[in-house]
Amino acid sequence: MRGRSISLSAGRRIVQDLVAISGAPKGCGYKRMRLAPVIAAIKAAPAPTTLTIVLAKAIALAADEFPVLRRMYVRLPWPHLYEVPFSVVSVVIKRQVDGESALLFSRITNPAGMPIKRLSAIIRAQRKDPVEKVGSFKTALRIARLPLVLRRPLWLLAQNIGRVRASKFGTVGVTAIGATGVTPTYLVHPMTTVISSGPVSADGEADIVLSFDHRVYDGHDAAAILRRLEDILLGPILDELCGMAR
Repeated sequence: MRGRSISLSAGRRIVQDLVAISGAPKGCGYKRMRLAPVIAAIKAAPAPTTLTIVLAKAIALAADEFPVLRRMYVRLPWPHLYEVPFSVVSVVIKRQVDGESALLFSRITNPAGMPIKRLSAIIRAQRKDPVEKVGSFKTALRIARLPLVLRRPLWLLAQNIGRVRASKFGTVGVTAIGATGVTPTYLVHPMTTVISSGPVSADGEADIVLSFDHRVYDGHDAAAILRRLEDILLGPILDELCGMAR
């Protein structure tokens, strides 16, 4: 069957490059969490927020207790783990680029120390501002528009030098796939950890999914992180959300 060739757009190049350079064995686990009080508090909050934003702060708080969430496997100058003092959370944002949907990454440094209201404002702005005005978007698109022979080495260097990787990719990724009504079961990504939620049920339950690099930590750590994440969501995060409504 005869078809036609379509050149890779900048948006597709970003995703394909990240998949090509990651090469990391991934593990995945999930925990069904009873988040009805958190969902109710999100809806009641005077400043618009979402479960994705709440998860971004919650996983950053967990990273203060679990150093593995601030570590990454890098190959240069030799294979080793690299740990940073605080989280850089990358929130996946879907934007239109060159007339097509593209996945871009909003990097937020140390969201554990940032009010949820401020986090929400940053993400809302980056969902609306021109992509050329957002630093992380502009950098990714500039590289994506380079020829393959240039952009792959650049991505590989950024992925495999610890301090560069933390600032350019982040230490933890957060996605909003659950908002589409789908629960992710396996995510391909270049980060050590990605957290996401499945759809929220009528009674406020959701599967919180943790995808991780087995070269950095194992399933026992992942299980402990998920249990602690639920405590954080129903503890300090819920307290902050309720405080916003008062």
